Amino acid sequence: MQDYADTVTIGNGKRLLAQDCMKTYGLDVHLPASGLNPSPTENDANMERRYGLTDRENAATYGYGLPGDVKPRTKQQLPKLDAVQTEVLTGRTGLTGQGEKAAPNTPMEAREKARESYNGKKIHERGCGGWADQEINAPTADELTRVSELNGNSFTESMKTPAVVAALKDWSACMTGKGHPGFKDPFEAARSVTRPEGASAGPQEIALALAEIDCKAETGLVGTWFSEESKIQTAVITEQRPVLDSIKNKSEAAVSEAGKRMGG
Repeated sequence: MQDYADTVTIGNGKRLLAQDCMKTYGLDVHLPASGLNPSPTENDANMERRYGLTDRENAATYGYGLPGDVKPRTKQQLPKLDAVQTEVLTGRTGLTGQGEKAAPNTPMEAREKARESYNGKKIHERGCGGWADQEINAPTADELTRVSELNGNSFTESMKTPAVVAALKDWSACMTGKGHPGFKDPFEAARSVTRPEGASAGPQEIALALAEIDCKAETGLVGTWFSEESKIQTAVITEQRPVLDSIKNKSEAAVSEAGKRMGG
């Protein structure tokens, strides 16, 4: 899976390439930077909370929240592209009736192909943005989705294994013993927590969070769950290795290329 740092490197590499490409047409466009609002997890496997809360120190302060919840998000001003900039960047014209509201769910393909050239230079088939994509050659959205689906499927399947089913029952019984009945799994406990956005965790939420973690420790739930899911993922990796190796190698090459283009 592509981690967040690599995603940012690839995104910024593409951005700088596209901007440099636009300059060759005499157009100065500043595109949004990647990585200004760091993800709370390394990648969407979210190992920190894959099986619910595990960090007792954080839970004692934030309950089910994240330390980063209190940080304001950095807002970026999206560039307002004129018709020419749109053509050179995307290889497509604006929607029919430029300046008017587009019809709902209008697909990108509805746009017409851009003019052949601008300022004496041929426009790339998919514009400077598409050219930058080709130069970096990162895994496609479909490829990354395929990996994410395998990751999600292994998690779902792991919950059906006898060992995890038994461990979850033990965890649930432990929670009942600590005064928190009715939860079949840690995610039901997390969903039971509601508080206004930006508000701090209250004592009841913190007590529930700590009970969840303590019951995991007492029943060995996380170790059992990880072990069972690892078996499933190992089998999937064996079966899908050629595809996974291809995507992994492509991602690593893209990170390397993006770093070079950024002068790193």
